[in-house]
Amino acid sequence: MTTAYTAQNKSTIDREESGRTSVTEIKKDVGVLKEDLTHLKDDAARITSQAAHEAVEAVRHTAESASQTAKRYHSAACDSVRERPMTSVALALGVGVILGRLLAGR
Repeated sequence: MTTAYTAQNKSTIDREESGRTSVTEIKKDVGVLKEDLTHLKDDAARITSQAAHEAVEAVRHTAESASQTAKRYHSAACDSVRERPMTSVALALGVGVILGRLLAGR
């Protein structure tokens, strides 16, 4: 792609220096530009698609990690409640009273 563009560009410069550019040569240059733009469009689409795929994978990994962490905390909380049910009830009552007072003041 770059080599064709460079060779075509040099050809255009040579013609400009000689002062002669025909309609056929201009059409040829336009054809080369169209090809270059098509390649650029395809490259941009490929790069965008790849970046989107990588972003999706990163989000998926983060979600899985967060899910595993939440499961560990949930399991630890359940174990704690099973081991000390009265402490858990007292703690829940205390938190409820504090939140009730905070929200009632509004």
